[in-house]
Amino acid sequence: MLIASIAGACGFPFAPPLPEIVPVTTPIANEPEAQSYVVEFAEVVPGPDFRQVLDWPEPAIPVDHALIRGKVLEVDHNDACSLWAILSYEGSRWWEQQFTYVYFEKTGELREITAAASKGSLLDAFVLAGKDCERPFLLGSFSDMHDYSPATDELWTYDLRDGEWTLISNGSGLGLSPDRSKATFWRSDDFAFHCLYVWSIQSGAIRPIVSLNEADPGSGTSWDTRWSRDSKAISIRGDCTGFQDARGAYQEFDFIYLVSSEKIVSCK
Repeated sequence: MLIASIAGACGFPFAPPLPEIVPVTTPIANEPEAQSYVVEFAEVVPGPDFRQVLDWPEPAIPVDHALIRGKVLEVDHNDACSLWAILSYEGSRWWEQQFTYVYFEKTGELREITAAASKGSLLDAFVLAGKDCERPFLLGSFSDMHDYSPATDELWTYDLRDGEWTLISNGSGLGLSPDRSKATFWRSDDFAFHCLYVWSIQSGAIRPIVSLNEADPGSGTSWDTRWSRDSKAISIRGDCTGFQDARGAYQEFDFIYLVSSEKIVSCK
C-alpha cells in the first residue's frame, strides 16, 4: 500500500489553492460503458438522517459497550479484513470529547487511538488495509469545529502497525467505494468553490475530477456524488453556477465518471 498526499497540504490553517477543472464531457449516447450505469444511478437511495445527532439511535458494536466511553456515534465494518472502527463521544455535542477505537475481530483486541483528538473533531472514520488485508490503517476526516472553515478540513491515515499518522490532503466529505479500493473527497474554500478528487488507496494516486461553484453561495452544495456497486463509476449530479472560481450561468448537470478511463460522460 502506498500513501500519497497533495503537494502543499500543510495542515491547519494553510491549504493549496483549488484547481479549476472544467469537465470535458462525452455524450452518453457515445459511451456504451456509461450507459450500463444509467438505470442503477436512477434508483432512489435513502437520504441523510436530518434528525439531531443526539437523537440518532446508537449503532450496534461487536464489543461490550462498557468498554467504550460515551455514546457510540458511528461504526465502520471492514468485513473482508474483520476490522471495525468505532467513534464515540461524551460531550454535550457530538464533536466534543470524542474517542476512537479499532476492534480486531480475529484476536479480540480493542485498541483506542488516543492521538486522534489532537487533530480536530473526527467527521468520518474508516478502517482499511492493503492487499490481502496487510498493513491495516484508519482513514479519518478531521475538522476544527470550534473555528470551522471548510478550507482547513483534513484527511489523515493512521498506520495500526507502527502508530504513525500521515496527512493525505486538506478535504472532507469522504465517499468510500464499495470495494474499499478508492475514495472520493472534496476540497473546498471559504467562498463556495469546491473540487472533487478520487484517491486510489493502493497506488496512492490522487486525481482532481471536476470543480463546482455553489448555485446559491452560502447555502451549501446542491449536488450529490455516489459510487456504482462495482466501484467503477461515480455519479455526479445536481446544479451549480459553473466550474471555475467565478460565478457563471446557473446550470444543471448529470455526469457519470468512469474511473478506469477517466472519462466524464454527460447524461443530459
